[in-house]
This record gives sequence, structure tokens and C-alpha cells, in this order.
Amino acid sequence: MKLLYMLMLSCIFSIVTAAEIDNHPPVDHNAIFQKANQSVPDIKSMRQAEVLSVIDTNGYTYIEVNQNNETVWLAVPAAAVKAGDTIHYPDGPIVLNHISRSLDRTFPSVIFLMSIVVNSDK
Repeated sequence: MKLLYMLMLSCIFSIVTAAEIDNHPPVDHNAIFQKANQSVPDIKSMRQAEVLSVIDTNGYTYIEVNQNNETVWLAVPAAAVKAGDTIHYPDGPIVLNHISRSLDRTFPSVIFLMSIVVNSDK
């Protein structure tokens, strides 16, 4: 009987947890950066990259960039950016094997950021 009770609790917990993941609960970016003891640097100390592709979803923008001949994925709250733009971005926390349920896709790695700077020289 005790085993049956534990199995039922496990199933309920799994359902609740799965529902929270599928609904993409909001990410507290400020808490992430505070935990990493990071602040947003000025543009001179940011990385520069060319935007290869952009995917908008659920209030987030995933940005594929070419930085030093390496492809990197960034995720920021909704941003106005397009392929071909040059952007500047700070270092940020890297999430390995990030699963985006809304895109039904797994990214090998994504750098989560609070914001980017789109180069206005174009």
C-alpha cells in the first residue's frame, strides 16, 4: 500500500513538473546575473558578432551568430534583430542541451542574456 501511495505521488509530481516546463515559466534574468555576479558591461567590452538567423518565440528571440568563425546561439527577451545585422553582447550564462518545447528543438548550447545591442551603422 505504501508503495502504491509513493507511485501515485511520483506520477502527480511528474505531471505538475511537465506542465510547468511546457508552459515556459518566465526566467528571472536579474537573478541569473546576480547569482553569476555579473553586470551588463559597456559596449566596448562586449563581444561582436554577425547575425546568421533569428527565431522568435514566446517572448524570446533566439539568435544564431557567427563570432570568430564559430556558430553561437543566444537567447534574449524579444529583440528587434534580423539576419545580417551586427550585434554586441556581453558574456552570459551558458545552458548546455537547452530544450525549447515551443520550438520542439534542442540547442547544444545557448547563452542567455538580458539584452543585446544592434549595430546601427547599417
